[in-house]
Amino acid sequence: MGRWQAHRRGHDLSKGVPDGQAIRIVCAPTARATQTAEQLRRGFEDGLVAWGRRADVRGPEPMAEFRNFTVWTPSGEKDVTAAFREYHAVAERYERVALGDRKSVV
Repeated sequence: MGRWQAHRRGHDLSKGVPDGQAIRIVCAPTARATQTAEQLRRGFEDGLVAWGRRADVRGPEPMAEFRNFTVWTPSGEKDVTAAFREYHAVAERYERVALGDRKSVV
């Protein structure tokens, strides 16, 4: 769904691009941000073809300035999603120990 939304947004934005304009797409240096920016670029290009316009669309270009917020974990610095997964796994192990890690009876 997110890929389609990014593609659609690029297509919609292309309506306002004058002929010959340069477009530079930048993003955070993460895989997810790059994938989203790539779909945005494809939407731009598809829209330009649909409107019969030409523009120089460049990118996506990952930029350190857009680096995601990070936190420190026992295994080092991680983005928020990776840190949550690590802490969730630790909490789950503690919960299993507290419950005796018994097999469920069905």
